[in-house]
Amino acid sequence: MSPPPPPPPAEARLAMMELANMISVPMALTAVIRLGVPSAVWAAGANAPLSAAELLPEGHPDPSVLERLLRLLASRGVFSEHGGSPRRFALTEVGCTLVPGPSGASYADYVLQHHQDALVAAWPRLHEAVLDPTGPEPFARANAGVPAYAYYGKDREANEVMLRAMTGVSEPFMEALLDGYAGGFDGVATLVDVGGSSGACLEMIMRRVGTIKEGINFDLPDVVAAAPTIAGVRHVGGDMFKSIPSGDAIFMKELLRRAAERRQGHRLRAGGAGGDGHQHQDQGASGERHLRYDHLPDPGEGALRGGVPPARPRRGLHRLPRHLPGPLLCGSRVQEMISNFFD
Repeated sequence: MSPPPPPPPAEARLAMMELANMISVPMALTAVIRLGVPSAVWAAGANAPLSAAELLPEGHPDPSVLERLLRLLASRGVFSEHGGSPRRFALTEVGCTLVPGPSGASYADYVLQHHQDALVAAWPRLHEAVLDPTGPEPFARANAGVPAYAYYGKDREANEVMLRAMTGVSEPFMEALLDGYAGGFDGVATLVDVGGSSGACLEMIMRRVGTIKEGINFDLPDVVAAAPTIAGVRHVGGDMFKSIPSGDAIFMKELLRRAAERRQGHRLRAGGAGGDGHQHQDQGASGERHLRYDHLPDPGEGALRGGVPPARPRRGLHRLPRHLPGPLLCGSRVQEMISNFFD
């Protein structure tokens, strides 16, 4: 029997206690969002420090409960804490991401979507997926065998939260991307967004690029079933591993990274030639076919705060096993995935 390790120092014990209690941070964040605290503090731009009692209905019996949540989140940079009695709190730059913008979207729904009861219940089953990797995913184990996307297809409220979450995350990225990708959609009349969720990204692109006459929002059937009606956008349900609608260009954002685990046994193939796909398909020296893709600039932190990303995309060549019905436009986060995915 091996000897036990020496007694750990106090710093190690404290670090482990912090790890054991990390769930308190997202749960506190979820609580203040449900209570409407970020918007109340922001108050149309005032962002004046408020106490817990001022954020709660008059006569609340114990504002100290909310104050403790706010102090915890202040230690994580969501709020700034102002001393005195009572303590008051204002939003930091991080906290401001929870305040709805002009479209009503924010990162608040992203937080709520990640901490719905059905998703939270999956985490304690994670070890079961390690012991039985061929069995159901943790989400299905915790939800009567129903996989995540099937669950969203059946639960309208959960699906609406997910769609709002994707919109809230995508809008600032897309605004920065479109600022730096001027002219990148030249010659595109029909744009296909693969994994487009609610179609919000397509709507933003088409609002900025008047030459695009039709947008095709392509996602899983259960996802597009709840997508809102958008002028000029057609919602199409399907499986990207079986076929993709034809268009002059195909747009993907963070999609291949999420789908990487499905790579084995699956490859992209198109539902037929369309658009100007042929002119983007090149013949390699060995006779293999290639896909030329436009590498969209990575907005980065500076761009999201008003900086300007590179004005033009870079291009690259990667092997393509089957023909796609248009050139592929992809966000920089999936660039590193493309060569492996299409091999």
